[in-house]
Amino acid sequence: MLHMCRWIRRAGIRWTSILVAVLWAGPAAWAQPTLPPPIGTAFIATTDFQTGSYSVIDLDTLTVFADLPPNGSHSDNTVRYDSTTNLLYAVNRFGVDSIQVIDPRQGYTTPPGGELSVENGSNPHDIALINPVKAYVSRGGRSELLIIDPSLLTITGSIDLTALIKPIDLDNSPEPFRMLVHGDTVYLILQHLDRSQALQPPLALGEIVVIDTLTDTVTAVIPLATPNPFSDLQYTVALPRGPRLLVSSVNDFGVLDGGIEAIDPTTNTLDPGFVLSETAVNGNITFFEVVSATQAYAIVGLLDGSFTNALVQFNPSTGELISALATSLPFTLNFAINNAGELYVGPVDTVSPMPGVRIFNTASAQEMTTAPIPVGNLPPGWIVMVEERQVALTVHKAGTGAGVVSSIPAGLLCDAICTSNFLVGSAVTLMAVPDAGSTFIGWQGDACTGTGDCTLSLDQDKAVTAMFATIQ
Repeated sequence: MLHMCRWIRRAGIRWTSILVAVLWAGPAAWAQPTLPPPIGTAFIATTDFQTGSYSVIDLDTLTVFADLPPNGSHSDNTVRYDSTTNLLYAVNRFGVDSIQVIDPRQGYTTPPGGELSVENGSNPHDIALINPVKAYVSRGGRSELLIIDPSLLTITGSIDLTALIKPIDLDNSPEPFRMLVHGDTVYLILQHLDRSQALQPPLALGEIVVIDTLTDTVTAVIPLATPNPFSDLQYTVALPRGPRLLVSSVNDFGVLDGGIEAIDPTTNTLDPGFVLSETAVNGNITFFEVVSATQAYAIVGLLDGSFTNALVQFNPSTGELISALATSLPFTLNFAINNAGELYVGPVDTVSPMPGVRIFNTASAQEMTTAPIPVGNLPPGWIVMVEERQVALTVHKAGTGAGVVSSIPAGLLCDAICTSNFLVGSAVTLMAVPDAGSTFIGWQGDACTGTGDCTLSLDQDKAVTAMFATIQ
């Protein structure tokens, strides 16, 4: 039973004081009061690595709807959410090899015929949802990137990646992994692993394949500096050096020889050095998300012999570790941050008597839960937010002068570089006010020019620079 002490909003940021008191009496203790809401939830795939299920947490009330599918679900999957269609897609791996539709509007159930086989033994890793009738499916055991119609769950074609197999790789696959959709481009990770060995060590440097989704053709292949790219990809406009595509390459697990790499998407070239090195956090970086130019979070596999993970905060502009928010976590797949800036993380804890999800406020970098929120009969695994899609607007400042940039609707108030999220399709007006002794000399960047207010239509992440000069 979950009791909330209070739930209030201050300055647009949700602050929560939560007291968790759980009375656990086995599976019968989980009652479903009503159907979960069709949007505004955290979807939790649960697993003990042998069996699987999934549960939902209402983001407003923290009500848990546990073990929703009557017959469970696969124990090894990645789940993606398409806000355009309000559908979830589970990418089921070993032993199932399928794409499964989960409909929040139907109580988070799979409709009849809502599963597509992508070939037994193909080991699918990800789905890139391009539009309601087109998606790519990457499969670690195959050299073809599938093209499917997600509305009909039919295979419509493929993209041949055979030419990207390394000569020393005899398993007939370059190991396609995670993907990211950005505009008309899909970025695809190639891991280049030796699947003939149990631990699948890397055979070559990882690569990022750039695919034009209008023509379904490979337009570039970007070599990374480090083998074994392992995280999701992230596109961010928050960093001072400009828009970047980020991925964490772990190289050898258990060795400090990797880190988060950055690619300039305008030139498809790799930046020197790491955004965050494994030596800075003393562990393997397996998942991360950049929130702003000075704030990001990562899951780190610790190398102290404990085989545990940590959730850390770091500065992506300087590559410095800020703090560890949680340590001694069991194996942790990912975390998810909702539109209110709350970070949900749930280790796959098969040892503790009552594992669950913990919530952190990214504005204060403080934990909001006093105990993990249990989510059913199995530990939490992959987490994804079911919410309206937001995009990031970042404002940089340059020049010899000083000033403040604010926005309508409210969200941005920048003395220095800052980032705020807005619903996709929003029209946001930026206003620049110089400090005494300075003058505003104009905008640079996404569709902003001149010295007046600038209104942007946010169809994707955008960045703008406000130029201030000192009055002579």
